[in-house]
Amino acid sequence: MFRGLFIGIDRYAAPITRLSCARADAVALGCLFEDAGGAEVTFLLDADATADGIRTALERIKSDAADDDLVMVTFSGHGTEDHQLVPVDAGPDLDNCVGLGELAKHLDEIAASQLIVVLDCCFSGGFGGARVFAPASARSPVEDRGTLVELARGDGRVVLAASGAGEPALETMRFGHGLFSHHLLEALQGFGQFETAERIPLYDLLGHVTTAVVDSARLLGCVQTPSLYGSIDGAPTLPRLSPGPSYARAFPQRVRPPATSEWGSLVPYGIGVDVLDRWKSAMPAGLNELQLHAINEHGLLEGKSLVVVAPTSSGKTMIGELAAVREAGLGGRAVVLLPLRALVNDKYAYLTDLYGDHLEVVRATGEHSDQVGSIYQGQYDVALLTYEKFLNIVTADPWVLRGISLVVVDEAQNISDSTRGANLELLLTLLRSGHARGGAPQIVALSAVIGGTNGLERWLDASLLRTDTRPVPLRESMIDGTGTATHLMPDGSIAEDPDFVIPDRWVGGQGSKQLVVPLVRRLVGEGKKVIVFRSTKGEAIGTATYLAAALGLPPARSALDALPDRDLSTSSATLRAALNGGVGVHNADLAAEERSIIETLFRDPKSDIAVVVATTTLAMGVNTPAEAVVIAGLTHPAGSGDYSVAEYKNMVGRAGRLGITEAGESYVVATGQPRPSAAWNRYITGDPERVMSHFLDATTDPQTLILRCLVAMHGSVRADELIDLLENSFAVWQRMDAGGNGWDRSALGRDLDALLDADLLDREPDGALTVTELGRFAGESGLEVRSVTRVSSFLRFAPAILSVADLVATAQVTVELDGVHLPVAGRARAEQARWPMTLHRAGVAGSLVQRLHVGGGVVVARQKKAAAALLFASAMPMDAIEREITRHLPGRAASGPVRAVAGRTRDVLDAVIGICRVRGFGVQDERAVDLLAVRLEIGLPDAIAELAGVVGRNLTRGEYLDLLAAGVVSPDGVMELPEDRLAEILPSATARALRRLLHERDVVVGDA
Repeated sequence: MFRGLFIGIDRYAAPITRLSCARADAVALGCLFEDAGGAEVTFLLDADATADGIRTALERIKSDAADDDLVMVTFSGHGTEDHQLVPVDAGPDLDNCVGLGELAKHLDEIAASQLIVVLDCCFSGGFGGARVFAPASARSPVEDRGTLVELARGDGRVVLAASGAGEPALETMRFGHGLFSHHLLEALQGFGQFETAERIPLYDLLGHVTTAVVDSARLLGCVQTPSLYGSIDGAPTLPRLSPGPSYARAFPQRVRPPATSEWGSLVPYGIGVDVLDRWKSAMPAGLNELQLHAINEHGLLEGKSLVVVAPTSSGKTMIGELAAVREAGLGGRAVVLLPLRALVNDKYAYLTDLYGDHLEVVRATGEHSDQVGSIYQGQYDVALLTYEKFLNIVTADPWVLRGISLVVVDEAQNISDSTRGANLELLLTLLRSGHARGGAPQIVALSAVIGGTNGLERWLDASLLRTDTRPVPLRESMIDGTGTATHLMPDGSIAEDPDFVIPDRWVGGQGSKQLVVPLVRRLVGEGKKVIVFRSTKGEAIGTATYLAAALGLPPARSALDALPDRDLSTSSATLRAALNGGVGVHNADLAAEERSIIETLFRDPKSDIAVVVATTTLAMGVNTPAEAVVIAGLTHPAGSGDYSVAEYKNMVGRAGRLGITEAGESYVVATGQPRPSAAWNRYITGDPERVMSHFLDATTDPQTLILRCLVAMHGSVRADELIDLLENSFAVWQRMDAGGNGWDRSALGRDLDALLDADLLDREPDGALTVTELGRFAGESGLEVRSVTRVSSFLRFAPAILSVADLVATAQVTVELDGVHLPVAGRARAEQARWPMTLHRAGVAGSLVQRLHVGGGVVVARQKKAAAALLFASAMPMDAIEREITRHLPGRAASGPVRAVAGRTRDVLDAVIGICRVRGFGVQDERAVDLLAVRLEIGLPDAIAELAGVVGRNLTRGEYLDLLAAGVVSPDGVMELPEDRLAEILPSATARALRRLLHERDVVVGDA
């Protein structure tokens, strides 16, 4: 039989400090055991927990307990320096307490064969008065390891102490419990690793609780390490406990009936009937098993953080959506973070379509359409942002975090990305530390392609929900040079088909073409939609071209009719040629509008696009499901290595989508490197890579991270406060968790000195660090420190008054622009001579044109990038820009690199302007500077920038240039133009939408 005594005291009389969560500890633990049935439970709470009351209860257990009973005694409250429990009636001098020696004597006389004592009161922690760690406080501890060992003497005795020697035991209102009691309660209810266990091994439970307490305390900037004393013979277990009537009466807000597959079961979680009806209509099958696990076993809808690792099409995206919609419905604000602008825009279209009349959904990606003002004002329910945009916002204005209660991080494996991972890690560091908020928000991290987590869920104070189950079964196959297919079946078996495809020796060419053509022909013949992934843009275009010629498919008329017909690039013509053969192309050389049309139509099961040939960007979560995926080539271009297993899994994840296809198929065409056996072992049967931090990599600039942290912390900051934040990072957390050292103090000193020398920091007389105005611009923008120093150095050669062309040229010396590739014939003298002349004609000061070597960059490459950005921000048609850019190069496709250069220039523009102003430089035309960003985003001359500043990307570049050619360059000009004349310039539907938009934005003149 189970017998329990649960003691919890909050309401101590002055001068003893009151506690907030000790009573709840005792009630929750006792009620869980009481609800299990067959238990005799005694509570001593607040006024009842007198010294005599405790002694009387112990006497009762001694008289009632039998040899085969399990007895638990718990105490949550204060302790004293001389090793005593502090009852509620203790005097001001802490007399009338219950000593540990006395408690040991009582326990010795209890006949039960198994006895567990839980002390959530710091008996093995440090001692002193109550310390406050908002929102946590310590329970006045004592330190007496010897007495605790004595307390656990005898067979079958275990004492669980909440903290280790010299440490406090903490309680926090975030949990509503002491840290130790909270994690003990969760483990007993089967959260985390015990979710499927009927009985929980005692020592496993203690190990889990210890790890969880250590992690939670570290988040609060403290150290708390639970301790175990004594032992119980054998392998003792405790039952997994479920809240019942007793627990529900005590904590009605915590107890809800388990969610079921029926949408209506979510009503008790605060989700409105209106939303549930929408879900029922859109997803009649209801909640799946993964989503139910997230809700019932992991507390998704109760504010608990969660890392979900599950295959594509498993329903994990809906887990984030469930949490966001629930949070918004309860009056909170949810932020959803995605890695790409295209994904933000795709998700924005989906959410506004489904919830637009119910929730305020906004987005921000660094584009003209950003609704940053709404985010600053808190005028939103769900905000969608790229990682970098959100980091910039919360670095510059950390108070924005105060209004956010949930953050969903999609494609969380990007923390392992060598180029972007450090920024995502810094963002998560700010979130998990509760920076500027007083407590960490709920974090839901989603990924399909994480191998080992390396403790990511522990770092985020989250549980881990992992599954390999894919609702839509996937068969992964490899085809060798003979056409033999080896299949990994959904059930794990392996099958071989020697004649799966017959290599087509007549199609010409070498390598994969002879297999790709018959393979895709077979799949299309079976009625399947197919995505073919190629490593480079050139390979994608070439493959689309030969498939269009070989397959004999009818033209994809729906796409051809929908594509823009103005300002076409070389790749636009290639796309049209391929679509005439029923094959689509998707790569960065296409305009955003063109890619969007391909994505939208391909995901429509009834559309006439049967095949899309794409580069790997399409695999990053863009909603383009297919029945089959073909991967021809597993190596990145330019010798940058093989694909990771995660990249491969993302690509094959496009095959099969719940509700659209019944099964998925993927095929690796293994005709190059790696060889077939290596490809099979690494990709098809291999696991994705473990999560890796790049926060401390040699390629990550620590000065930039330090500066961003200082900007986010605002004001004057002591070095130890800075170190506390840096040591909250995943990289340092891992190192310290393994017993290593924290942030390198000596390296920090050198980095701070460098920032001081660069005029990015000042050191106050008291030693505090203060960010300068220049440092603030750098930290808020996300520019690397090296970029700031380069721009500052470059400005030595600048005229006192800068033109917009000067600003574009200045941006090219940054590290960020050096990372953008634009092809250059570096040894061609004509190429080297052309771009200085082009920049002079565009208005760049001659002194700047000749000094683009600053920082060690390749001068001709920087000159060409500046020219490309300025050409794009002009009235020159895109095909003419491409001819100009590729004049000394083979091929004519360059629209993608040109847009990339212009876009990255736009990204750094505000920071460059800020640095110029701080350095005392003026600008020729403030209006032109204000409109330069939208010009670089869309690709427009200054003459029509005013209209673009209002309309943004609601018109294409070609439509703007047609308006410009007709002399219509402003909102007033549009509204004054007769409707029939406007319809002659623009498509009729576009003309009507434009006038409607201008009316809505009150850009109306006179009586128009």
